[in-house]
Amino acid sequence: MLSSSRQALARAFILISLLSSSSLLVAAETLQSDSILHYVPSLAGNAIIAGFWAVWSILIFFHVFRTRAWWALCLPFGLALAAIAYGIRIKERTNQSSLGLYIVMYLMSVVASPACILAMGYITFGRMVMSQRSPLSILPPRLYTLIFVFSDIFTVLVQAAGGGIQASGADHVDLGVSIFLIGVALQVGSYLFFCALVIECHIKLLRMDRSYSLRRAFCFKGEHADDPATSTARLFLILYFTSIFIIIRLTYRTVENAEGWTGTLNSTEIYSFLLDALPLLLGTSIYIFIWPSKLLAQSTPTDTVRQKLQEWHQKRNTKDVEVAST
Repeated sequence: MLSSSRQALARAFILISLLSSSSLLVAAETLQSDSILHYVPSLAGNAIIAGFWAVWSILIFFHVFRTRAWWALCLPFGLALAAIAYGIRIKERTNQSSLGLYIVMYLMSVVASPACILAMGYITFGRMVMSQRSPLSILPPRLYTLIFVFSDIFTVLVQAAGGGIQASGADHVDLGVSIFLIGVALQVGSYLFFCALVIECHIKLLRMDRSYSLRRAFCFKGEHADDPATSTARLFLILYFTSIFIIIRLTYRTVENAEGWTGTLNSTEIYSFLLDALPLLLGTSIYIFIWPSKLLAQSTPTDTVRQKLQEWHQKRNTKDVEVAST
């Protein structure tokens, strides 16, 4: 399974790198005067992207069912939505004025699918903090999923409203762009705050035990290959790796909407391949090779962390007693 996954990923990198040329090879359709998009969607480019989204979804669905990690269903579901959305883009080649197709495609690929990918990170981190059974973050562990998923849903609704207004007619394009941009900006702010919490948690663990270093995540042999610190380090690796590509994609969407409906990024399809689809494909690829379910089960505090946490609790209890006595 692992070798076949690696082969699939290698082929993905090669084929996606050829999108800029392949997207120019299939242009049987011409841009219609009433087209909602500013270009004719590429048959080759969208077929390739849809294919890889489908492969990613199937592979990660396999992980979910194999490990019974039902809490992670949001990820393969989001990837499946992306595959369907890029399939719809192919249909739009001959239905360029169809508002219904555009709205469904837009909501799936631009709004819902990325939200599911972000939710996977929120849930994974919340479960990791809970498994450490320690005060590693300023937020209660059980609230991570609730707070950030709610934030994601809210920003998704704002973006969906903006996208719907953009597609409703030329008279409302500027308003739709502004609303969508607000939604993206809120999503960026929320995700950067989440990243700050992840980094804060990692720093606290490193101060207590240096074995949580990211270098430990690449320890695949020996006595430390599957110990608690290694498993936790790999969870941080997943979060950091995916976050890099998510931020690239969010930055692209922010700049695209800041340019406006007729801007270069929104009017040129290759940018959506290279700066929207590709970063998310790369970011989610790590879940194919490093599945967090088993890591979460092994991500318990090390003896060093337990000892230091015990000392911390003792000092805190002593201070509480002193305050109460005064």
